[in-house]
Amino acid sequence: MITMQPTREKLQFGLRRLVLFSLLFLLAFLAKRYSFQFPFGITYSFTSLFLLLILRLCGLKAGVISAVFLHVFFVVVLDSPQWEAMYVLEIAFIGAIMFYRRNGNMILYNMLFWFLLGIPLYAFYFFFFFELNGILLSVVLLNYAINGLANAIIADILLAYTPLFRWMYKRDRSYRVFYFHQMISHILIGAIVFPFLINMFVSNWNIYTNSSRAVHYAVKNYADNIERELSQWTVDDLHQLQYQNSNQSRYLSHLFELNSADDVYFVYLINREEELVAANRSKETADGFEWQEENGITAVENKFYRSLAAEQTNNRQLPVLNWSIESFIYKKRVNDTDLTLYIQTPIAPVQEGIFIEYMQQSRFFIVFLLLAVGLSGFIKRYLRKTLGQLAETTTGLPLKVKEMKTIRWPESQVYEVNSLINNFKTMSAKLANLFQESYQLNQKLENQTQMLQKSEEKLHKLAYYDILTELPNRQHFQQYLSKQIAVGSGLSPGEIIAVMFMDINQFKQINDTLGHSVGDELLKIIARKFQQIETEKTKVFRLGGDEFVVVMSAKSKDEVEVFGERIKQLFSVPLIIDDMTLHVSASVGASIFPQDGNDLDALVKYADIAMYHSKAGGRNDFQFFDSAMKEHLTQRMLLNNGLQEALKENQLEIHYQPRFDAQTAALTGMEALMRWKHPKLGNVSPDTFIAIAEESGLILKVDEWGLNEACKQNKRWQEEGFPKIPVSVNISVKHFYQGHLVEMARHALEKSHLEAKYLHLEITESLFIHHKKDVIDTVKELKRMGIKIAIDDFGKGYSSLIHLLKLPINEVKLDRFFIKDVHLNSKKMVIVKAITDIANTLKLNVVAEGVENEEEWKYIRQLRCSEVQGYLFSKPLSKEEFTAFLRNAGAVQGQRPPDNTAVGEAWKWKKR
Repeated sequence: MITMQPTREKLQFGLRRLVLFSLLFLLAFLAKRYSFQFPFGITYSFTSLFLLLILRLCGLKAGVISAVFLHVFFVVVLDSPQWEAMYVLEIAFIGAIMFYRRNGNMILYNMLFWFLLGIPLYAFYFFFFFELNGILLSVVLLNYAINGLANAIIADILLAYTPLFRWMYKRDRSYRVFYFHQMISHILIGAIVFPFLINMFVSNWNIYTNSSRAVHYAVKNYADNIERELSQWTVDDLHQLQYQNSNQSRYLSHLFELNSADDVYFVYLINREEELVAANRSKETADGFEWQEENGITAVENKFYRSLAAEQTNNRQLPVLNWSIESFIYKKRVNDTDLTLYIQTPIAPVQEGIFIEYMQQSRFFIVFLLLAVGLSGFIKRYLRKTLGQLAETTTGLPLKVKEMKTIRWPESQVYEVNSLINNFKTMSAKLANLFQESYQLNQKLENQTQMLQKSEEKLHKLAYYDILTELPNRQHFQQYLSKQIAVGSGLSPGEIIAVMFMDINQFKQINDTLGHSVGDELLKIIARKFQQIETEKTKVFRLGGDEFVVVMSAKSKDEVEVFGERIKQLFSVPLIIDDMTLHVSASVGASIFPQDGNDLDALVKYADIAMYHSKAGGRNDFQFFDSAMKEHLTQRMLLNNGLQEALKENQLEIHYQPRFDAQTAALTGMEALMRWKHPKLGNVSPDTFIAIAEESGLILKVDEWGLNEACKQNKRWQEEGFPKIPVSVNISVKHFYQGHLVEMARHALEKSHLEAKYLHLEITESLFIHHKKDVIDTVKELKRMGIKIAIDDFGKGYSSLIHLLKLPINEVKLDRFFIKDVHLNSKKMVIVKAITDIANTLKLNVVAEGVENEEEWKYIRQLRCSEVQGYLFSKPLSKEEFTAFLRNAGAVQGQRPPDNTAVGEAWKWKKR
């Protein structure tokens, strides 16, 4: 991420620059294509305005290339005049100066360009190639120079007061501050240039409008006089006038010459064949008058037109020259004749008059412009001198005051500037007093700072380190791993970060039995062992309790696994605390970044899952997280959620496995076994969902439901006339810790009306290891109610024969482990015989679980076991199957059912 940020910013800057360049170039193109045309040949174009903005915002190269491209394109494609290449020189001149001088005054550079290059080059070009001189040349040069200067002023104002730079470079509002003297310059120069331009454009248009109206009025009167003259002629004279070179035609031409003194008007009379019959100019009389063919015509008013010079269609001609050869034409049809009268008057005299006025105004413009430039320069120099000296004096003012340096303050006759200087003087005096006071408090602050540093170190240690082991704690671990993940995003291929969770297996037992002091000392010893194997690539943390975690940078999983083996070796040697030898082990689970996850929560969760799988797989084990563990966790969550639904939707059911007399095979009882058919997963193993119920605490509700259901069903079978036999129900040890087992059993018996002697409760012998007195008291209370108590899976857990002597039980159920192939294993024979003999001596009922073949049953009979249970006799049966079993001949107590009964399969001499 660190290397990507500059690249992203560069791309965003390039995109903004491209967008701004494209917009400005398009505006420059449109400005070049559509310039403003005013009467008498005055033109104005904004092309250089947008090119100057490109120059300042996008650089010298972009500005010059844009100007060259525009000029070449318009010359080649649109036949624009070549002399307009001057704006290319203007952009290059200003850009070069600003590039070498690092910005500067663009308006001043523009004025220098027109004074040194623009006006001289244009004057030379127009004089020699267009033979332009006098007033016309002066107006053209002034037009181009003022156009360029106005565009430079507008561009400088836009750059100074609009957010173009800030948007271009994504700076804050403090970027591109403008100078006060720059604003004064803009106001002074703009106050001269823009009013002059506005006055020139407005007066130009007004003079043109007024002149055209005056000419129209004059030539109309002239035409009316001629028409009155012709109205006095006879019909024959008017008829002869239709022919060229007639006496009437020559007379009328002479009359035209007399009435158009000084050649102000050119008068033509055209017949119906469009032939010239009379004119006040001999040349036109000889050549004919074909005004519509030679000249373009544009209407000004009714019957009043302006003729466009033929060169007007040629873009390479100067507009002022076109206007100088143009004229106004009045057209009128003579009453009652086929003759048409044309009166033409040139525009050049009007144009020359307005240009003379322009030049007179320009003298004042130039004088005031120079005064404005000089005044702005003076203000700039004055402000730079006074305010610059003040800025230099106040730079580092606190340090100067602190070091007691002599400060020389500038003086000014400007009231506001002088007030500012006095304010700084007052502030410096107050600063001196403050420094004096702060110096006195400095020693106290230094002492307090040292104390705060020590306190901060203590707080940091308390916040990020475990007090007991002095290892980094959970908060430190989270910050460290988050930082490693952020840095690890740029890992080389094959490099990984491993998160290893460790849990001390026997810690809880040691802490509960030997005391917290021993447990604390054990954690300290383990922490020191972890610190011994800590390297630059590994860091050990204690999360709390007996949970530790290691974060390791490695090149492969094999390297992580080797480190995991080192952890296991730490626990291969017993630990000695207070002359006690303690054997402990660790279960370690590891998750890998980025293979298993890209964030802290995922890596921690998966390492924790792997650790619990390691614990379930055996003590002192190391396992990596894999997808199967995740699927297993997902399935357990699904089962946990589904188990709650199963209780609500009655998805659980009880299967009953018969118990028989070991000698006669007579039916003596049944064991209630829980079954669950999940709607999606199908049949779920009891070992699986019972374990989940134990972890989640739902086992209390599951057992309560099973106890109620077993009692209720047993009573129903008794009421249907079947033999009265006891039902055995397995009870979780959690009921004994909750203290509600007695009430739960009493409620089940009362609700089902089952006699207590027909209810056996099976518990595991591990229950008696902790809280032995409370457990024995609960068992005695149950026995007083008439309920019999059996130890289930005897010999599987923490077996001790002393339990048979001290515990108030009625029955012992031998675990399947001792029964399987007992006739083939002499050691098992000895153990089973010893347990059976002791139990018989103590008058305890002995039940052999899991009998699956004749040989096992035969040996059990020899040992005088009381009852047998297993697949040799019957698998667990649903209540419907067990009902059918009871209805058949096998339901008679003391007899086996024949093989051809509905449940004969349960009696075959093989495992189902």
